[in-house]
Amino acid sequence: MQRILLTIALVVVALPAWSAIFYVRPTNGSDANAGTSFATAKQTFAGAISAFTAGTDTEIRLCAEATETTATEINIGLSGTTAAPVRIRGMDSTDGTTPASYTIQASAAMTNLIDLEAAGDRIKFENVVFDGNSNATNAVNLTDGSIACEFWKCEFKNATNGVNNDTGASGPIFTNCSFFDLTGDGVNAVSAGDVNAQFIACDIYDIGGNGLEVGSSTSATILITGCIFWDVTGDCVRAPFTAADNSRIIFNTFFYDGVGTTNAIDWPSPNSDDGVHTWQFNIFVGFATAIQTAGDDAAFRISNNLFYNNTVDIAGGTHWPNEDNVTSDPLFVSTTEDSEDFRLQSGSPAFQAAVGGQNLGALPTETDSGGGGGGNPQLVNGGLVK
Repeated sequence: MQRILLTIALVVVALPAWSAIFYVRPTNGSDANAGTSFATAKQTFAGAISAFTAGTDTEIRLCAEATETTATEINIGLSGTTAAPVRIRGMDSTDGTTPASYTIQASAAMTNLIDLEAAGDRIKFENVVFDGNSNATNAVNLTDGSIACEFWKCEFKNATNGVNNDTGASGPIFTNCSFFDLTGDGVNAVSAGDVNAQFIACDIYDIGGNGLEVGSSTSATILITGCIFWDVTGDCVRAPFTAADNSRIIFNTFFYDGVGTTNAIDWPSPNSDDGVHTWQFNIFVGFATAIQTAGDDAAFRISNNLFYNNTVDIAGGTHWPNEDNVTSDPLFVSTTEDSEDFRLQSGSPAFQAAVGGQNLGALPTETDSGGGGGGNPQLVNGGLVK
């Protein structure tokens, strides 16, 4: 499948000079080793976790010699702090100094491939593939102990749910992540969780349930921006509980091949009348109902979106201001199954149609590498195709 990869323009922040670095080499390591150098690497991720000392800023480098398989779930009983964060990142197999994709795969039936049940504070995962291999119910499990947990360029696949938010993780951030080949939900909120959750430039596709289930909490804010949803059987974005007070769903592309039977966004009434829900600059194509809310509510600021080939564009009442919308074919480069390319062709009605001259949707035109007026203003080099 061809799909679009997005790169985020991030503010450069000085990382700590790590007090401890542990290496993992599935082929040439041993859990009997100290793990503190490439030559003395651990063999498993769990082995590296066992060597962790609380209160130290630590990096675990997962060196991509081979897929790491596990017959039991990996419980990450470690936490970082603002002053002493923990970073877990996929690295190359040559010397462990260059970022590379590292796969952890379930080889037997289990509930969670990765379980952050006991901890998870201030942990950042980079370049890690969480492969349930049709054995794990959840690729990753988060709870209310998982505070400020980040995932960057990670994949969640071949499980029932990509991420299960058990009892309400606070502030998880997913950037440049992919959720796909899941029989359940991309992110499953089983309680009022996902406080201040952010989804930035993510791909959510080939999902048997809902794309992103977001929970709720008083004064919570949900951000979904620069994301692409396609071939999601359920709702692309669903708030199964009383919705968060604030949300920003902006510059996303929602696509269903043909007219679907569900919604792109299904959202109940907010927790309070003080919140604001800003849903702008999105593209919605092929849904039974593109946007479904619980009823009339001035808290919903729905405007400047493109709707095409939906049975109903907006349902649930009158929303303010509901103006400056476009109702034309967005002219994607390709909607062919397994070769989707959601950049915009020349002449697209979504081109520079957003307030401020940006394109509607998640991506620039096929001749625009992004940044210069293409798509989400946070995105650069949005035209890369994998």
